[in-house]
Amino acid sequence: MPDSSMTEADQITGTPHPRFTKHLYGQDKTSKKFLQSYNNQLLHHAWLIGGQKGVGKATLAWKIAKFLLELGLNSHSRKHDTLDIEIDRLLDARINALSEPALLLIRREFDPKKKRTQHVISVDNIRVMSESIGYAIPDNKLRIVIIDSIEELNENAANAFLKLLEEPPPRTYFFLISHSPHTVLPTIRSRCQIVHCDHLQPDDQINVLAQLQFKNSEHHSHAISLSNGSVGNAIAILNFGGIDLYQSIVNMFQHPQQIEHPQALALQAMAGNQKNKEEYTLLVYLIDQFLSRLVKVGVMGTLDSEIFPGELALLQKLSPSPFKATQWATEYSKFKFINDEYIKGNIDSYSHVFELFNDISRKAFV
Repeated sequence: MPDSSMTEADQITGTPHPRFTKHLYGQDKTSKKFLQSYNNQLLHHAWLIGGQKGVGKATLAWKIAKFLLELGLNSHSRKHDTLDIEIDRLLDARINALSEPALLLIRREFDPKKKRTQHVISVDNIRVMSESIGYAIPDNKLRIVIIDSIEELNENAANAFLKLLEEPPPRTYFFLISHSPHTVLPTIRSRCQIVHCDHLQPDDQINVLAQLQFKNSEHHSHAISLSNGSVGNAIAILNFGGIDLYQSIVNMFQHPQQIEHPQALALQAMAGNQKNKEEYTLLVYLIDQFLSRLVKVGVMGTLDSEIFPGELALLQKLSPSPFKATQWATEYSKFKFINDEYIKGNIDSYSHVFELFNDISRKAFV
């Protein structure tokens, strides 16, 4: 299992930080939108980069940051059709070491007293950024600010940042990464150029996994099938035994009129262990996929591919008709709502999983 102690707050466990990524896959449309603005000298001062987690939003932001810091705004006589340019070796090294004065990264910080990463980006982080922006940059360079992610700003931090956007500093460009743009303050959204990163196709995910030096295995295709277009999800599935975990979830409902209680209790215990935050996140995601696949089977009668032998037959038994699919869709919506409440901190993870399995079992055997 990967050592998460060395993972940065804006990094997927078991992979390099996005600033080290050499090639961006699957986001040509979004890259071209930025390049069109750059080539036409219409570069907006703030970009909100939205999309599902794990599809390359941060990689795109870092590619753009390196592009702008290398070229500045003085090369518009030449039209650029790619973000893949030659970067000065020393500039690249400074950016990768987070020591380039023209680039600021705002993210959740490690709290040395509590020995954990903070849950939010505080107003103090924004104040420090504002002070840094006030300092002059040598050679009249651009300044780049990356916030990953913008929805992690608490209320005071969001309001403080809004003031910066209302009166943007000269030669400063903001790139705001968002996993759920609809939750960002409307006043912030209205001051940004909004772009969207699409779900990744299977071939793009295979290329990303190869770039990250994941050894090909029999689980790759199954992880991609369960990833919902996010290589970040596929990586979590591969890193934390997600295929076996998904099979355990599905197999709990293989016998009529009851769930497999030992498996349910084991999963509940995992959810209650605060040290297993990433495994818990994966557990919730795979329950989400289980419900989603039940809806699909009820409507379509089949799946594109099985994750393990016998999966389709079991899902067909649990969701044999469009009518049953509608019931599962209602359960899916309820699950999403409860999970959102958990994320806000209103209920504990153990209770969440306990109630969830009970709800699914009641729905499964009526």
